[in-house]
Amino acid sequence: MRREVATAGMTNEAEVKARIAGIFGRVAPTYDTVISFFATFGRVLVETASLREGERVLDLACGRGACLRPAAVAVGPRGFVLGVDLAEPMIAATAAELRAAGIDNAEVRVGDAERLDFPDASFDVVLCGWRKG
Repeated sequence: MRREVATAGMTNEAEVKARIAGIFGRVAPTYDTVISFFATFGRVLVETASLREGERVLDLACGRGACLRPAAVAVGPRGFVLGVDLAEPMIAATAAELRAAGIDNAEVRVGDAERLDFPDASFDVVLCGWRKG
């Protein structure tokens, strides 16, 4: 059974997602730079997932890469991590950071975690640091 999404006068899911993407897009330049909560949380989530070298990982709602970066280290050069997020500015900032850090076993793209179009068995592990309530 699917829950209906409604927020502050918005009645359809597309409006809600556009608003969420807009909010996170506006905070993207400083997201996870003021306090390091997300980096610690991401590291712990990746440790808990017990990723193995060579695995393919999907990181949903990847934001600025708090889970994505430690996952890329955990799966090593033979593994791969794909981060997906609704907010294009988050993806742009994270992509730039991945390039600057020389992380070549991870990439990010704009996408909706509820509307994925990957074939079955594309990933060994799926991470999601945050989800709606």
